[in-house]
Amino acid sequence: MASVAELLTSDADLAFEEELSRNPYDVMTWFGYMEAKQQQHLEQQERDSRDGGRGSGQTARAANIVAERALKHLPGSYKLWWCYLQQRLRQLG
Repeated sequence: MASVAELLTSDADLAFEEELSRNPYDVMTWFGYMEAKQQQHLEQQERDSRDGGRGSGQTARAANIVAERALKHLPGSYKLWWCYLQQRLRQLG
């Protein structure tokens, strides 16, 4: 499992982590963090398709780790599960 330090690739990540350390059961914070990580992944995929790079695997992994952490804290959240499953389907397709 990746450490939290490996996930911190932007100032926004640090802000999310600080908020989650105060309230790890806030669905909206987890949802926002998952969306931000997914957006980073999509942006990296776009750069990779232009430049022939291969960095999108790392960003996909980071997005999945954040989502799985969210689900560990809030396993009954249908919204988080739906977001996670949609994210995984996009990665497979």
